[in-house]
Amino acid sequence: MIENTPFMNEKKVYATMTKMTKVAKMAKMVECVPNFSEGRRPEVINAIVDEALAVTGVRVLDCSSDANHNRTVLTFVGEPQAAKRAAFACCARAAELIDMEKHKGEHPRIGATDVIPFIPVTGVDMEECVALAHELGEEIADAYENCEFGKAMRLIMECGNRANKFVEDHAPWVLKKEQKLDALRDVCTIGMNLFRQIVVYLAPVLPELAKQVGELMNAPITGWEDAQKPLLGVKINEYKHLMTRVSQEGIKMIIEESKESTNEPVTASPNNDSDETLKAEPLMTEKISIDDFTKIDLRVARIIEAEEVTEAKKLLRLTLSLGGEERRNVFAGIKSAYDPKDLVGRLVVCVANLEPRQMKFGLSEGMVVAAGLGGKEIFLMSPDEGAKTGMRLH
Repeated sequence: MIENTPFMNEKKVYATMTKMTKVAKMAKMVECVPNFSEGRRPEVINAIVDEALAVTGVRVLDCSSDANHNRTVLTFVGEPQAAKRAAFACCARAAELIDMEKHKGEHPRIGATDVIPFIPVTGVDMEECVALAHELGEEIADAYENCEFGKAMRLIMECGNRANKFVEDHAPWVLKKEQKLDALRDVCTIGMNLFRQIVVYLAPVLPELAKQVGELMNAPITGWEDAQKPLLGVKINEYKHLMTRVSQEGIKMIIEESKESTNEPVTASPNNDSDETLKAEPLMTEKISIDDFTKIDLRVARIIEAEEVTEAKKLLRLTLSLGGEERRNVFAGIKSAYDPKDLVGRLVVCVANLEPRQMKFGLSEGMVVAAGLGGKEIFLMSPDEGAKTGMRLH
């Protein structure tokens, strides 16, 4: 039974859920303490820390690693949105560099990033917590609508990590043993609602799971807004197994079956590339020497800030990180093709040694490389997977 008592009302449940699923936007600063499943390879740990250092407004306070547990705890502080960007960038890099199939250590672990607790340095009221939970749902919904399914899954996994941390910290099994029934009821109520909230977010890709959970909780999941409506006073039905964990043997079987299905030779399709774009922008006839080419310092950079230039029809102002403290302020004529908020965190190619140019909007210190004829047809060049900020293109 999910209880509705003086100890646990809807506002309290929702506020606690919110703290588990979204960074509270404090007036000034939050602290973030992500835990990563790596404590033995300094190059991997440094690469993860570099992601936090690259975000403007974030300060790394501590990084502690334990080789026996094969675990690293990173601590940094910053303005809430900056801390969120830093946490996201660190998690993305951890996912790239840490192979959990090969991971060994004494500490139990959930994934490459284990937990990501955010700790308020200043206060926040209940209404703001509620508003922030709505923001999280909208952020995941936007990722689905823009077909950014990987981003949606990462956001949902962050919710799951924090929900697991909540249950682990409050240990309902201990509360039951100690007969602290009021506290046990509260923790279980919040835990079940956190679980249901995550299932709501997964409903577009796991509709059968959403249906099963609706039946389990006597409350069908009918829409996205269900994530913001905690269940209280509802009887939980008898538990039935919802999903089967995929075993290593099962994964190997799937891989082998896929190999068998692709053994037949594949005939390459003919080249159907049109010459329309080449006619629109003909090849340059003037040749350059290899010495001319090597003068251009092309670097991998990460967009850490992006905003519109209100006085200009085509320009966005980008702040690029080339790694460490190296930054470039760039004005790019890509406003017609890109929303600034979608660019933050993206890797691009920039001309790092272009002569700075003073514009009426500010100083432009480089250029991002893009293709296209203009308008909606502008395409930023991005490096292949595995590239890191600061790498030079040759």
